[in-house]
Parts: sequence; structure tokens; C-alpha cells
Amino acid sequence: GLCTLLSRLTITASTVSSLPEELSLCSTLRHITMSNNRLATVPQPLVSLAHLDFLDLSNNLITILPIYLSCLSNLKGLDVSANRISHISSHLLCCLSLLESLSLGDNDLSTLFEPCRDSSLTTITPLCFLRSLNISKNQGLCLPACLGGFTSLRRLIVSHNALSSLFTPPSATSFHPSLP
Repeated sequence: GLCTLLSRLTITASTVSSLPEELSLCSTLRHITMSNNRLATVPQPLVSLAHLDFLDLSNNLITILPIYLSCLSNLKGLDVSANRISHISSHLLCCLSLLESLSLGDNDLSTLFEPCRDSSLTTITPLCFLRSLNISKNQGLCLPACLGGFTSLRRLIVSHNALSSLFTPPSATSFHPSLP
């Protein structure tokens, strides 16, 4: 059927608020854009899409990025800008270790990159491939000192934040990427 060939799905500027469970059968999907809809949560059927490498859920009503997104371990691009997200799980970021582009702009974030306390993830280099990070337009977001360890980072957008200093001082429990 259709799902055996589908590699890209775009549903934008509509009133979609959920996805059917049948979407999980589309195992060839690699790119999904669902921006400018009415999604209040990340659709559960997405977690079955093991080959997904780009997910755009920007301009929706999402308030939390659920830990089940960690199943998308091949994800290279994630855009959840212009939602209502106030917290990002450090465990989730540790699991999405192949991310090259992360857009968190225009949300309600006040902290970023909390310590990854899961001892089973100590062999993963969190965000070591991250090349682009957009954290603009959040709530006075401070930049953690650990950003200096992201050696692949080429583009950092922090505009429209009430920054009082450029980096927060490192602490003993800082989120540290493994360095070569």
C-alpha cells in the first residue's frame, strides 16, 4: 500500500490535532513536517518510525516533549519552535545523540541542558553532532557553559532572550558532552 513507499509527509496550516495509529505502519517515512497545526501533544504513532531523520512540529500547541521521543534515535533534525514548551528532559537529549539541528526558539524555556543523570547513558556523547541550535525568544534563557564542549556547533541563535550573562558557570553536575 501507500505506506510502503511513503518517505515524506507534510501536513501544514490545517486543524490537525492528532495522527491515526496507522501512521506507525509507514516504516519508510524519513521526513515529517506538521507545522502550523493544533497539536497539543507529540503524536504517539511517531515513535514507531525508526528511520525518521527529520521532524518539524513547529507552530503548534505542544507543552512537553515526551520521553517516548527518545525512540527516534536516528533523528538528525528536530524543530519544535513556536510551541509552549517549558522544559526539555536531559534524558531525551542524551538519547537523541545524532541530532545535527535543534530548534527550540519561541517557547517558554528558562533552563537548558540539565545534567543527564541516567548512568546507562554514560557511553553516549550527547549532541556531539549538533551543528545548529536555535534557542531564541525564550524566557530569559541562560546559556550553559557546556555549550563550549559542543565542538560541531556552527550556528547558535540566542536573540530575544533576557540574557544577563553569556554563559552560566559550570557546576559539578553540569551536562558535559564527552570530548575527544
